[in-house]
Amino acid sequence: MSAALATLATGADTGMYRPAHPENENVILAASLWESLYGFLVRAPGPRTGQDTMPAPKHTAVRNWFALVDVQTQPTGYGWISAPVLRAYVAEGDPQDLDETDSGEQAVSFAAEANVGGPHALDERARPLSTVAVAPEAQAVTRLVTLTGLEMERIASLLGVSRTTLYAWRDGSKPRGSKRDHLLQVVAVIEEVARRFGEPRTVAAWLLTPSPASNLMPFDVIRERRYELCRGMLTRRRTARPTLPQRAPRRLSATQLREGLDRMSAKPFADDYEPEEEQGD
Repeated sequence: MSAALATLATGADTGMYRPAHPENENVILAASLWESLYGFLVRAPGPRTGQDTMPAPKHTAVRNWFALVDVQTQPTGYGWISAPVLRAYVAEGDPQDLDETDSGEQAVSFAAEANVGGPHALDERARPLSTVAVAPEAQAVTRLVTLTGLEMERIASLLGVSRTTLYAWRDGSKPRGSKRDHLLQVVAVIEEVARRFGEPRTVAAWLLTPSPASNLMPFDVIRERRYELCRGMLTRRRTARPTLPQRAPRRLSATQLREGLDRMSAKPFADDYEPEEEQGD
């Protein structure tokens, strides 16, 4: 079984993490915090003294990791940080699936306070920790509001969900299946629109303005999940042929005007006519 813990990087310190409840198994996680991408699940052979070196027989890379532990006291660079496991992702299969599991057996969570101290710290009273759980879906919702400047109700309509559901996603609830795919696709399209127009007000105006060519509103096109059509509308807007400059009127004299009229309606000369041959009886 492999496991990974997402922790806040604190420089070149070494962190030791343990479950909050004493009835749990004596399992700790020793993480190399200055690399931030590797975690090790190990078992302590005995009581920890702070000077022991723990083996790390199994490890796995964390693909999408978030800062879940916020240490209130600045580390010294030489001390040990003792903190609980606030969230651990446990899986048997591919490490890339660690942040995608929705099984209670594969996603185990712990939450409690922690003791923080340096090598000469005498006071080891528990200090509160603040948890920062920022899921990709929550970031996506916030990003949509930032890029478009639209209210939450209109963003919810764009995603095809209720406003209550959208607030739940922003607060950390994870959408599933096609709803999650639609959310990420919408963010990708809006990112392209924002790179084209820049300001949120301009982005919102483009989304809510029907296209002169098709009379389709990009907002409705995205809501219907026609992402490539929306990108095509953006490309046509970007590569539209510039308007040609208007030619200034030129005043003609009476002679020039008569010559022009003669060229447009020239009368044939008499020599241009050839008499038809008369056919005999």
